[in-house]
Amino acid sequence: VPEILRTNLCSTTLTLLNLGIKNVILFEFIESPGKESLLFALKQLFLLKAVDKDAQLTDLGREMNRFPLEPSYAKLILASNFYKCQDDMVTLVSILSTENIWIPVAARDENKFAKLEDIRKGFSVDNSDHLTLVNVFHSWKDSRYSEGFLQKNFLLFRAMKQARKIRDQLFEISDTVSY
Repeated sequence: VPEILRTNLCSTTLTLLNLGIKNVILFEFIESPGKESLLFALKQLFLLKAVDKDAQLTDLGREMNRFPLEPSYAKLILASNFYKCQDDMVTLVSILSTENIWIPVAARDENKFAKLEDIRKGFSVDNSDHLTLVNVFHSWKDSRYSEGFLQKNFLLFRAMKQARKIRDQLFEISDTVSY
């Protein structure tokens, strides 16, 4: 099954609108995703205020399109500037844009599993997995991005390094947006 038939089309729709395609429903895709999928994407973009009631791109939509992210993540980053929490939001979106950051440990390895759970609790914020992830990243940053810190805390080097690269890129883009 072609990917366009299996995925959320919000990013694709936003990109097409930004390229000047006035009516994405009539756009000739190689493999048409279906009218319902495109209408759903337009509805999501409308709710995010990326398009207006006539399905035309808004200024906010243009700024959202500058980020290589799902539109909802881009909107979070843009809104975080207003709410003065940009550092944490960019960090969170960066981590959510990677694979799982924790080294998998089998529950049958009781000692390692218990140690992993204790480590997770050390970073934990009550009722917030998202803030827990932000704490993990900031702790790694405080360790000067030490590989030893990652090993000690059952964190995947590859995933954390990718999150750091994404974070740096998102801050670069954030510095250029005008919304």
